[in-house]
Amino acid sequence: MQIEKMHVCGNDFCLVLNDAAYDYSRLAKKICNRNTGIGADGLIVVKKEPLEMILYNPDGSRNILSANAMLCFIKYCKDHNIIEKNKLSFYVASHKKTAEILSNYPFLAKINIGEASFNNSMLYVSDCIDSFGRLIKLNDRRPTIYSLSLGAVHTIIFVEDLNSTILNYAHELSTHEIFNRGTNVSFVKIIDRCTFKIKSYMLNVGWVKCSGLASCAAAIAANKLRLVDNKITASYEDGNLDMSIEKNKINIIGNASKVFECDYKEEI
Repeated sequence: MQIEKMHVCGNDFCLVLNDAAYDYSRLAKKICNRNTGIGADGLIVVKKEPLEMILYNPDGSRNILSANAMLCFIKYCKDHNIIEKNKLSFYVASHKKTAEILSNYPFLAKINIGEASFNNSMLYVSDCIDSFGRLIKLNDRRPTIYSLSLGAVHTIIFVEDLNSTILNYAHELSTHEIFNRGTNVSFVKIIDRCTFKIKSYMLNVGWVKCSGLASCAAAIAANKLRLVDNKITASYEDGNLDMSIEKNKINIIGNASKVFECDYKEEI
């Protein structure tokens, strides 16, 4: 089996072509392990007909959506001539996504992520209290959370300092009792009308170097609160992601980079 590794701002994935003979849940646990495997935030399985991205978390569970994974998926498809045109559509967890490759060298793509939902039913919150701007009980803390869904549930907390002790509660927030299926959690510091910095804790994964979907959720929340304009940059240690909000829908523009490729053979 040939495996390629790619990353977006440090958020890394292993990619393979689909082969029905493999148990990809089991494979994800092995190759995503950073001590005994290749090491990655997820395993992307590329299906050709119809064109589809299937994503597994390091614990073997299926991931619903990841914007960074989609950027890596598009680059893989372009590099392997699976797609010929720069405009494309593909499926992710039954969701049809559209994208455009803006540049090949360096690789740069724009993905239409879609429109956010603020409805509690889409957040899998069982009560009727508005979850966008909600105070929750968290031990001795009472943070204000801003939750929304982009196909996956994201919760944003705005902070003055990304070293704040509230970040120590990331796991407790992600599994808080009000979220029946959990939530991804991001802490955001606004820099100016066009820029923010962000740290993200992903459900079933933990802390990641970068999350494109979390960046989109943060941009939507900040824009809704009139903290930023319609064109926003998420700033990370290993690069930036650009986003634009148009008619309540958000697009993400980012670069995916190939790290290496290798032949992988499992030990019996």
